[in-house]
Amino acid sequence: MVFYGFEDGFTAEQVGVYAKPELSVDQMEMIMEGFYEGFSIEEVKIYAKAMLSVEQMKEVLLGLQSGLKAEEVMIYADEKFHWREMREMRIALIRTKRKVLSRARKRKYQGVRDLAVQEFLSLRKKGREAVEERREENENDSTKND
Repeated sequence: MVFYGFEDGFTAEQVGVYAKPELSVDQMEMIMEGFYEGFSIEEVKIYAKAMLSVEQMKEVLLGLQSGLKAEEVMIYADEKFHWREMREMRIALIRTKRKVLSRARKRKYQGVRDLAVQEFLSLRKKGREAVEERREENENDSTKND
């Protein structure tokens, strides 16, 4: 496994994360997968632990791949949780994050829409004022000409 890592361009520090006798070959491969995916050493170290099963490691990696931040993944990256529990937590975190982002986008959209409406109303008011001023000027000019 060490040879393959160097062959694939891993740094000595990356290889050092998984080249440990307490890790199984499957665990090493799961750690390598994180590096292949482009995750940092700090992110991969979240699940590069011998006490985690391959399935548990996979749940952590799936969280990272889904866009969860390291702090969010660390909520469930604990050997005391069965991998199925980890999956439930991962899915719940992803759904919650999506809902929050969706609400934020709606608020942002609503805010932009509100600004556009305010701008429109302001322009409409200025336009009406300009039209009113012209009417008054025209009336003044017509009364002067009479």
